[in-house]
Amino acid sequence: MSYVLAKSQNKEIHKAGECEGAVTSIFKYLLDEGLVDGVLAIKPGDDIYDGVPTFITDSQDLIGAAGSYHCAPTMVGNIIQKYLFDKKVAVAVKPCDMRSIDELIKRYKINKNNIYTVGLNCGGTVSPITGRKMIELFYDVNQDDVESEEIDKGQFIIELKDGTEKGVKIHDLENEGYGRRDNCQRCDVKIPRKANIACGNWGAEDGWTFIEINDEKGQSLIDGAKKAGILETKSPAEPAVEGRLKVEGIMKKMASKVQNAKYPSVSEMDEWNRCIGCYACRDVCPETSTFSAAIAVMLHAKMSTASANIIDLIFIF
Repeated sequence: MSYVLAKSQNKEIHKAGECEGAVTSIFKYLLDEGLVDGVLAIKPGDDIYDGVPTFITDSQDLIGAAGSYHCAPTMVGNIIQKYLFDKKVAVAVKPCDMRSIDELIKRYKINKNNIYTVGLNCGGTVSPITGRKMIELFYDVNQDDVESEEIDKGQFIIELKDGTEKGVKIHDLENEGYGRRDNCQRCDVKIPRKANIACGNWGAEDGWTFIEINDEKGQSLIDGAKKAGILETKSPAEPAVEGRLKVEGIMKKMASKVQNAKYPSVSEMDEWNRCIGCYACRDVCPETSTFSAAIAVMLHAKMSTASANIIDLIFIF
């Protein structure tokens, strides 16, 4: 693991991209060098609250997908396994996306050699419908005047078309039943370290993206983009590294509070008793392990350990 600060050397990308366009520049490098067949990205649909998965094969089209979309749901793992299995793909992933892809790789549903994963630090996402209502109620602006949004320093911040910004504390939004999705509130994986690289503004200097390089493939991405002249890099100062870890720690503590409030202990949880053994969780979610599914069945049917072991074998084969 190593760290770099990076920013785009392409003026158009530098202007359009989040945190000076480092991620978009890496995708451009991969496309221009023919290292991938395409980039699976999210482009805005009717507005910024809507996101459309798009397979981009021409680097000139990357500008339209630059930036962050906290209201756009993604199922990138599912899309890759169903429609892009035989393609060489680069994709931006949140921590949950990366965990899904990792599980699909284990199950030979995605070819690890065919995929580049560019991780994005994530403080959470907001559903599109909730996002629009939230803007109307708490920001006193027209939802259609919002140009972009971001989560930073404990606030959900919007930028309007006239360049002005407004922010409301996430804590205040969520106390009123708005803000991030419930799953995002309790998620304690904020940096996708299973991705080749993990990018974001936590700890970064103004005008730079902080990148954690997690493996050799990630290092080759940075080295290649830098050699191609599209990416500028420098080493972060120690306070920047510490600052990033501090932000991660704060986000994880927030998640822990939600977990403890909603699920105090296993003995007090009523969720297991509601299980009807339909196996839908196992079939739908690639992150549901065979062990977890077997445990759920065992608790529901009050089976013996031996029976659970048999079920586990059935799930595997």
